[in-house]
Amino acid sequence: MNIFSLAASRAAANAVNEQLHKPRRGDGKTVHLPKLILIIGIVSTTVFLIPTCILFYEKDFLLSLGFLAFSLFCSSLIIAYINQRIYYDAEGFTAKSFFGIKRRYSYTDIEYITGNVPHNIDIIIDDENYEDIDAVLEFMSEDTKLTAKGKKIMIDQSAVGGLEFLAFAQKQYKKFNGGRPIPRNTKKSKCDAIFNGNVKNPLAHIIVDIVVTIPFVLMVVIVPITNVPTAMEDLELKAVTVQSYTADEEYLDLQIDGFETEPYLRGYKETVADTEKLLTLLDSNGQVKIGYKTFVDDGVTEYRVEYLEDENGTVYTTPEDFHVFYQKDFKSIMIVLVAFLLIWIAYVVFSIYVGRNPHKFSKKFVHKFFKEGTIRL
Repeated sequence: MNIFSLAASRAAANAVNEQLHKPRRGDGKTVHLPKLILIIGIVSTTVFLIPTCILFYEKDFLLSLGFLAFSLFCSSLIIAYINQRIYYDAEGFTAKSFFGIKRRYSYTDIEYITGNVPHNIDIIIDDENYEDIDAVLEFMSEDTKLTAKGKKIMIDQSAVGGLEFLAFAQKQYKKFNGGRPIPRNTKKSKCDAIFNGNVKNPLAHIIVDIVVTIPFVLMVVIVPITNVPTAMEDLELKAVTVQSYTADEEYLDLQIDGFETEPYLRGYKETVADTEKLLTLLDSNGQVKIGYKTFVDDGVTEYRVEYLEDENGTVYTTPEDFHVFYQKDFKSIMIVLVAFLLIWIAYVVFSIYVGRNPHKFSKKFVHKFFKEGTIRL
């Protein structure tokens, strides 16, 4: 994993976002999100729910909670697909919110419109050129909001039937207001302000960056919190006789009957206070009590020993000893994670700078951060 793979993740997310944000014909009565939103919601929710269940089963509750939070975040796409809908007819329209709350409006209730929608959209949609998707994207390239009775009704750019509804609402508004189109709200949103108004549909770019960033932030925050010694009750304790052993600079592998592979002590020279005494004990084939954790790596079962005691009650190593040794690896992991996160944040911050000042750079350079057609050059 490096900054290029992070950028590739962002590019892939942008590609999905581009596929989503295309106008789609509706039935002339309803506006709803495309099924791709539902599919993405189900897949992403499942992807994060699986490790949630596994970690909960392994009693790693804190990390399980982190994955659960992200799974719930993804499930909001499912809720949005089911709930966010607009039903309309000649008299008015009913907007159903994310939480399923329905509100009925007449077309005269509309106060203004926010978004890149032309005043003659009702005429354009009736034209045969509406079948030309690329031509439609030229004038409909951002999400749109209608404000009615002080409430904001979002018409997502990707919504099925969104264009027909906007055209019909414009037509009906003109009908009841002497031919005048729906007033525009020229005030920039907070998302527009981030990119100085230069990026079309800025909220989508912000969401993409947040989605890519959250897993790394979770790892940087949760991994240190969960970095604690193994509790004795989480170890499997067993009295065994060691038939033989092999040792190198870091690993002490024990040959013990009844195990699929050889249990091992990692870093035994640093975790065992008296290494010579331990090796002498093993040479005598005396009985010892070991505490170990079982792992399955690529289908191979491994047994990591973190506790060892002889028949006289002498303890040679404990989970706390192993934890101290493990901190060397842990620090290296955290340095890499934090470095990637900082580089990614720097990349995002610089992309915002590019978005705010596109005229300071060449088009080719700008398009490394923003797909062609998504930024106003």
